[in-house]
Amino acid sequence: MTAYIIAIGGTGAKLVESMIHAAAVGLFSHNERSEDLQILLIDPDTGNGNASATNNTRTIYQNCRQHFNIHPSRPWMSSKIDPIQGGAWSVFERTDATLEDAFPYNQDKDEKKLLFDVLYPKEERKLPLTQGFKGRPAIGAAIISQLTQEGREDANWDALIQQINADSQGGNSPKVFLCGSIFGGTGAAGLPTLGRLLANKLGPDGENLLGKIKFGCLLLLPYFQFHPTQDYKNEKVLARSQDFILQTEAALRYYANQTELKFDSVYMLGLPRFSSVEKFSPGGNDQRNPPHFLEFYGALALRDFLVTDKPAARQVMLLSRENPEALTWSDIPEFNLVRSRVVAATRFAFAWLAAIAPDLEHARDKPKQVAWSLKFFKPRELRDEQDHIKAISDWCTNYLQWLGAIGRSEPSIKWFNWEVFLDKNGSLKEMERNDFSNLVPDDKTKEINDILSKLNPRDIDSPNNRGAIGLAKSLYKIIIDRDL
Repeated sequence: MTAYIIAIGGTGAKLVESMIHAAAVGLFSHNERSEDLQILLIDPDTGNGNASATNNTRTIYQNCRQHFNIHPSRPWMSSKIDPIQGGAWSVFERTDATLEDAFPYNQDKDEKKLLFDVLYPKEERKLPLTQGFKGRPAIGAAIISQLTQEGREDANWDALIQQINADSQGGNSPKVFLCGSIFGGTGAAGLPTLGRLLANKLGPDGENLLGKIKFGCLLLLPYFQFHPTQDYKNEKVLARSQDFILQTEAALRYYANQTELKFDSVYMLGLPRFSSVEKFSPGGNDQRNPPHFLEFYGALALRDFLVTDKPAARQVMLLSRENPEALTWSDIPEFNLVRSRVVAATRFAFAWLAAIAPDLEHARDKPKQVAWSLKFFKPRELRDEQDHIKAISDWCTNYLQWLGAIGRSEPSIKWFNWEVFLDKNGSLKEMERNDFSNLVPDDKTKEINDILSKLNPRDIDSPNNRGAIGLAKSLYKIIIDRDL
């Protein structure tokens, strides 16, 4: 089955980053069936650093996954992830677009201009919008609603509708999931606007598909704050974290009174205390906030949406921590399953970077000194496998960097002994194979050399059981089967 993920704004992009990692560890595999994802990022800030990081994560995932043919019973990387159309929709054709450009302001009659002037002050009308809507949902709503009117639809919008339509044929029930923030500019404006427009397009007045699909959204309440530097102190139009609570209250009132939003499932996540973003940027490539554990919860919300049936009636379910001063595995929905798959992927990534990759590098010149490698490679074959080895290593590095940032976002998270793969600055350090058995608190395992001795291509139920791919499958099988 296919799920269409429409991520709006910088927070939406960050949620997708966590969703890709969740797919990698196998959280979208259920009852030996995997959910594939089609992703569209919507943001006028085409150079946004958060979106760039997400696209990089998707590329690394795709480069690694393309070599594998893993059955969902082995959930690692079982979900296919592809972009919708080009994968990104900037909503602007011009690089210097303003609000006035989206409307025939200079061609309007005087009464229309006067109304426009009342609704939008000059600094908002003339503001270049290619770095987002600057915390102004009213600007974003006006822009996005204009772009989906008849005759102005974008190729990404058309492709989305066509794919949902095609996927719904033959008794299929595609899932459509929107995600973004409720407190900023792009997400706060785009999510309800696009939700309403999609409902109209897919509902009785449009393609009449709304009854065939499952339609959901994820709203993130404020969870971070920032402090603009002196360079931006005098900016009149700028997102300011002190406005988040007021904007959130207004947004929640809007959602409560809306009847045009036909979501079957609505998820909301927030925090009582905000995390601080150390480096402020109003937009562009410098706006690259570190991953946060609440975004991982967002990926778990997507899992719930994917594996549960379309509800017959509206339900309200609450999620909270057992202890506000700590975040443990027991605070995670389906924590036994989630923990087992996250731990397995983390052990795999650690073992690959700490032992497998260095041993294979050594085996290129002295294969007989790495006896286990001879089960998977003939001496000359290893040199032809470097692209596969690098693709797996790149994924392991990217995953552990993301996971480490998740751990650093909340000091009370004790899911792993972070110091075995992170330095004091939170960067990946050179990992020691002797630390493998201590990676997970209170869950000591065998030493990594004991695991290497068990690697065997004959244990893989696949014709592709040799080379780097067979090796990776064998390692993951040992770890997920708990043969430790």
